[in-house]
Amino acid sequence: MRKGKFGISDLLFILLFTASDVLANIDQLSNMSTEWIRTGNRNAATDSTDIVVYNPAGLTRMSEGWHLNIGNQSLFRSPEHTFDLGLPSSNGEKTRKQDGYDYFVPNFYGAYHKDTLAFFGGVYVPGGGATADYPNGSVNTQFIGAMTVMGSSGMFTAFKDDYLKATSIYLAYEAGVACQLDEMVSFAIAARYLRADNEVKAGATFIDAGANAHVWKLKYDTDADGFGGVFGMNITLPQDLNIGLRYETRVTMEFETDLK
Repeated sequence: MRKGKFGISDLLFILLFTASDVLANIDQLSNMSTEWIRTGNRNAATDSTDIVVYNPAGLTRMSEGWHLNIGNQSLFRSPEHTFDLGLPSSNGEKTRKQDGYDYFVPNFYGAYHKDTLAFFGGVYVPGGGATADYPNGSVNTQFIGAMTVMGSSGMFTAFKDDYLKATSIYLAYEAGVACQLDEMVSFAIAARYLRADNEVKAGATFIDAGANAHVWKLKYDTDADGFGGVFGMNITLPQDLNIGLRYETRVTMEFETDLK
């Protein structure tokens, strides 16, 4: 069994993985606390410390002292897809199923309220947080393998043992202060640091005309970080009406790629 490099397969790997959604999740999540999962809306809440990320100015409406919020979400899912590439080396219709679960998507929020000030901070997952694991390959790896065989000018006759595993995690670190101006209005300001790490591992074994096996592996990493600001305003009106406003500045993230 030999390891080596083949330009067509490498190119197909890069093009397909950078052009398609093979990472584990989207880059924007709204479910950044277990309270949000329960209610679906936390933007004007003042009853739990998870409002650090939803309505930070509302922290001055909570009781004085320390407040902590620790939560976790577990994702139990087994998506599968059936496909037929219609290519000579694809061998008809196939079904591929994702393996494994995502047990930890945590969040931590803390605040200290005294008089008219509330100091707060949090660590949470605003994007990603899951894994796409196809140990027996997917439509992506099947397409790459079939196209590599077809484009090898007879060097390869078949492929097997393809696999794909992609992970994506965005972590946000936030800290700031809220101030109550009067009985109705509070303001908040915070700094936010984002760190993103994405990784794709894939590979396959190609069989040449002499029945020799060639193992091809790809490891594709991208990472970036950036800083931004958060501004909040909370307005408490009569008749138990509360209005929460929150604005996040743009965070510029320049991803660096490491391809092996």
